[in-house]
Amino acid sequence: MIRPPAVNGHFYPKDGLALSNQIQDFLDVVDYSDLKAETINPIKGLISPHAGYSYSGLTAAHGFKAIEGQSIETAIILGPSHYVSFEGVSIFDGSFYETPLGLIPIETALAQELIFSSPNYNFFKKAHEKEHSIEVQLPFLQTLGIPNILSVIMGSENPNPKALADSIIEHADPEKTIIIASSDFSHFYDTQTAQKMDTLALETIKSKDIEQLVKLSEQKKIEMCGLHPIITLLLIMADWNITNQKILHSTNSGNVSGDTSRVVGYNSVAFY
Repeated sequence: MIRPPAVNGHFYPKDGLALSNQIQDFLDVVDYSDLKAETINPIKGLISPHAGYSYSGLTAAHGFKAIEGQSIETAIILGPSHYVSFEGVSIFDGSFYETPLGLIPIETALAQELIFSSPNYNFFKKAHEKEHSIEVQLPFLQTLGIPNILSVIMGSENPNPKALADSIIEHADPEKTIIIASSDFSHFYDTQTAQKMDTLALETIKSKDIEQLVKLSEQKKIEMCGLHPIITLLLIMADWNITNQKILHSTNSGNVSGDTSRVVGYNSVAFY
């Protein structure tokens, strides 16, 4: 089974050459000589935005540039479901995702191991058909030559980040794997409010206080559409003894649109 692209021509270019050139332009802007000297340990986790490339592509590129040259066999991408409400977690059980840059293989053995590890996990096809939170990460991974992915979409009902983290910890090889939590941050506030909310969210993520992260989200003091993917990422990083974090880039949609009255926040964070 091949999952065809759903948002090409909308979130990013439909033409492969145009897409490749756009991604390379983003990556060429990022200078990580200082970061490379600082991050002695390899980067094992990223928070990456998933809006259209014109809005969040440069922010995403900061994260992917940071892992350029690392030896990574599989990228496990954790995304929220934007279009379909379902319970639990849907793990893509097909063979490939397709983008204008070609096919990217699914780590099918790992997918099967995770699916069979819990009755709360399955392959719910509809969850993957239109979902962009996974898809927009893929052209960057293809450009970097990451050979395999695992597409994990967390439902709005009972996604149970702790159980998912435990399953990934049990079955994935931390030496060969990177975890990517796909998430945008505050949605549709004025720039000043958005920056305040996103700063608080990033500070709470840095503190690794998951209980506080959930509490602030429930109180609407912070906002992340990928809250559960981020919690899952934090739990995995803790088990893998990944203690360092670095905010690589932050922006919001108003910096592109010029409309600062109703923006979406984008952040790229590395864990190493």
